[in-house]
Amino acid sequence: MSSWVVLLRGINVGGKNIVPMKQLSEMLVGLDCQNVQTYIQSGNVLLQHHESNSQTLSKQIVEQMEQSFGFKPHILLLTLTRFECATALIRNMVNDLAGNFCLSCCKV
Repeated sequence: MSSWVVLLRGINVGGKNIVPMKQLSEMLVGLDCQNVQTYIQSGNVLLQHHESNSQTLSKQIVEQMEQSFGFKPHILLLTLTRFECATALIRNMVNDLAGNFCLSCCKV
């Protein structure tokens, strides 16, 4: 069983592409996803699934979204491990930039 982070782009923004998280969770459970957890109304989801291929699972989610909600969202699907690596990298970059910014400000 693989742990996945699903990032759905462009949902629940400006009154367009409205997707209630409860219905999204139910839809994902219908795709054999387990331990589905959504974050507020963002379209960010943590789940587990037996599928180990991101393209296969992504295609299943997008197709079901179109059937259930009437649109195909852009989706970023990452294993939990890759998501954690990416967020750590970004956090380090931001910390480095913040340090440089502070030094630049102090020199002025």
